[in-house]
Order: sequence, then C-alpha cells, then structure tokens
Amino acid sequence: MGCKDLFDLQEVRNWRPYARPRWLRPSTDRLAYIEGYLTRLLESAGKSHVVCISRFQDAGQVTVIPDPDVEGRVLFALWHNVAQEQALLTLFEEVSLSPISEPVGRWKGKQSLRYPLPPDACAAARLIGEVLRDGYGLSNLSIINLYYHEKTA
Repeated sequence: MGCKDLFDLQEVRNWRPYARPRWLRPSTDRLAYIEGYLTRLLESAGKSHVVCISRFQDAGQVTVIPDPDVEGRVLFALWHNVAQEQALLTLFEEVSLSPISEPVGRWKGKQSLRYPLPPDACAAARLIGEVLRDGYGLSNLSIINLYYHEKTA
C-alpha cells in the first residue's frame, strides 16, 4: 500500500459505530434463568403490552413492548416453518389457551400465532418459558435474547 492509498482512507476516520436504538434495551441469559427477570419486565410493562417470541437458530428471542393501544397482554409466537407452527399450536392446545382472532392494535404478523397472556406476570413468564422449551424445542441452556421497549420521555 502506498501513501496515496492511506490518504484515500481518510473518510474511514469519520465513521461512527452503529448504536442500537435507545428504545431497545437488550439482555441475554440462559432459558433456565430468565423467568424471574422476565417477570420483572412484564410487571414494568404495565397492563397493556405485546410480547413477541421466536426462535432464531439455537437461540430464543423475547421482546416486551408496552402499548396502551392494546387491550390486555398479548403473546405473538412467530413461526418459521410448518413443523414449528404445528408444535406451537399443539402446545397452546395442551395449556388450553384460545387464540386471539381479532386484530391486536397495530400489530400484525402473517407467520405468528396470537394468544392472551395470563394477567399475573409470574404466570405469564412461566408460560413464555414453556413455549420456548416445548413449542420451539429450546433447552434450558439455550441462549435467550430479551429486549424491552423503553418509553421515551
């Protein structure tokens, strides 16, 4: 590389690292340990929120989003293939939850199942853990990425 090449890279010095949006506060833990933390997140989200869960490769994703336009607490279980959809449907049938058929605020999802979450945050966290284990087939040692949508002032 000559001096000219290094000079051409002057713009690189002005690059800034990508910052995550302020409204997403990530946390990562193992499935065996998330229920207590998830309970506190659900409690802080209030009485109206959406929880989106999914599996990406060998990790689970959980996003808690407070939304005053949603009545109650709603779980969106995203699926990526027919086998995953069937496993989720079977699990929800086993725990005797009826799906939500009407629209949920502004939230849509072609490849997601919508179910009400229990009003008790601890019970809701247990249900989410069960869905991650039995619906998505994740083990207790699987990494779970938790995201919480922070309200901006």
